[in-house]
Amino acid sequence: MDCRDDHGKAKQLSEEPSRKRAYSSTEKGKGKMLDTNGNNYKQAKQQQNPAVSGVQCQGNSEPLIISSSSSMLQQQQTQRPLPAVNSSISSCRMAPPERQCTQQLSENNLNPNVVRESYQELANTGSRGPLHQSDVATVRGRGEILCEEYLSLRAWVQRTSYYWDIVKCSLILDGWTEEMTGRTYLNVIIDCPLGAVYLKSIDVTFAVNDVEAMMSVIERLFHESEFGLRPECVLQVIPFSASPWLDAVGERLKEKYPWMFWSVSATYCLSLMLERVASTITWVRQTITQAKMVTRLIYSDPRILDLLRKASNGEIDQNSNLVKPAKIKEATPFLTLENMLLWRKQLENMLMSREWNDSSFGSSLGGIRVAELVLRDRTFWTRISLSVKGTMPIVNLLGLINDGNIDVDKPQMGNLYERMDKMKEKIRGDIGIKNSNKFMPFWVIIDQIWNDMLHSPLHAAGYYLNPKLFYSNNFFADEEVKDGIRDTIQKIVADAQAQTAIMSQLDTYYDAEGDFKIGLFERHNVSPVVTLRRHALHDVVYIDAVEWWRRYGNQCKELQDFAIIVLGISCNGAPTPHKFGREDVGRLLSTSETDPSHLWLVQKCFVSYNRHLRELTTSGFKFNIEADEPHPVDDWIVGYY
Repeated sequence: MDCRDDHGKAKQLSEEPSRKRAYSSTEKGKGKMLDTNGNNYKQAKQQQNPAVSGVQCQGNSEPLIISSSSSMLQQQQTQRPLPAVNSSISSCRMAPPERQCTQQLSENNLNPNVVRESYQELANTGSRGPLHQSDVATVRGRGEILCEEYLSLRAWVQRTSYYWDIVKCSLILDGWTEEMTGRTYLNVIIDCPLGAVYLKSIDVTFAVNDVEAMMSVIERLFHESEFGLRPECVLQVIPFSASPWLDAVGERLKEKYPWMFWSVSATYCLSLMLERVASTITWVRQTITQAKMVTRLIYSDPRILDLLRKASNGEIDQNSNLVKPAKIKEATPFLTLENMLLWRKQLENMLMSREWNDSSFGSSLGGIRVAELVLRDRTFWTRISLSVKGTMPIVNLLGLINDGNIDVDKPQMGNLYERMDKMKEKIRGDIGIKNSNKFMPFWVIIDQIWNDMLHSPLHAAGYYLNPKLFYSNNFFADEEVKDGIRDTIQKIVADAQAQTAIMSQLDTYYDAEGDFKIGLFERHNVSPVVTLRRHALHDVVYIDAVEWWRRYGNQCKELQDFAIIVLGISCNGAPTPHKFGREDVGRLLSTSETDPSHLWLVQKCFVSYNRHLRELTTSGFKFNIEADEPHPVDDWIVGYY
């Protein structure tokens, strides 16, 4: 809960008189975030001290050079009015370690910079406050821990940025529109083989449906990034949707920077496939509508859910739910349909039980309709089964794409092309080859989105350069694949002589000559995608490049460098693990830049976002597409039945 009022101003302690801070004309605007029109940026630059200070970050082996605007983050922390402390701080009563406590305060939107001082003032006035002073977890004065972590993460981002020019990177534009305000915000994320980092957030409401304005936003990211993001480092830009106006932005960008690809996120496209299946295939839409009648009845009264669990004879525990929510909402209908198949026997047992027939639920109009549907309409269960068979391969691929584990089979750029083919074959095999009228509607939707939005020459090039697939008996290079590898070479490699060398070396790769012949037998034992190696004791990242190509591609240097770059590029945009703390961005970009809380919000967003992204990189994040609990107002729970 925020320690500030609705207008972003710090609340005053009740024991002290109200006080206001007067800002001089030179203080206003210090340390401002870069706005999209560049005016505030220039103004801040003129007012800042041009001196640059070196800060040695605790736990880092190298100093981080930061500008005076960064050092001012610490200076203005000490000038901030002290807000009153919310009683929710009692969650820290057990006094965890200092850093852990500070992280908990930040994650709960409590400013850790003022907690200790606020309690101290209460103690000085003789008030006990909501807690005894001795019960309060220690937080080092004036935000030292938050500032340390901020500087440490800046150093981590800086170290990662050193490799952008070597291994190339993807510029991910993670945008969304707030329902309450209607404003459109953008998180800027840079992804490379060493992991993704968060740079900044921008309010781009003014640029929606305006090609020139959005081009201006992207240009400023290239030329005004404090971490040295240059156009030459960026191999592809991944937008947040496939809107026609964004496609126009992509065309303009590719004209100005010929080596760049404009690629729609694989997560976005797969989610769109599920959405279109649910809305455009008539019998699937009808099945979902009827299934909601069942789930709404079950959740209309806790006693019905108890009857269902009782009818299961212990097979369904108290924590199980019929509705299966998903972290990617488009998957919720099909996860729930799959769960209904698993619970079919229990549902039938409940609706045939004496307790149900003797209850008021069984004699109600809704209860009679649901019993008729579940017990007597056999086509209902057939359609549920077909819907699940036609969509679960898509749901499973969504989970693989968002998984952070370093797995040779996860769909990086070298695997997505083949995974899409396997997904279609899985759907046809599960439904049945003879039932073409049933699986073809799914294929039509998949092919339409693949051809119009998702497919990129990079996918075909990655498929061709993946030795595990290239040297398999099932490899097939059609015209789409051949055009893809050729177009990718022409876009990425500017030098005509190097292009000729790569095309010649592809023949050596094709014939498995030289070292490639040795690698032919080792392709299943090494990773065909970029792998990371980390020191056991230090948080330092080393890149192994592409293991197979590093070992066996030395005889074809130009092709080796090209393959390493292609296979290291992400095929995804801002997956679910990156969608965190959007409410913080709304607060940050709606708070005046001269407000004392603004600099704290800048730190909080940078720390919380990059801490999360670093954990995804270092721990091998395991993504589970299923969410924990259904939302109480979800339309699978609330509505007519």
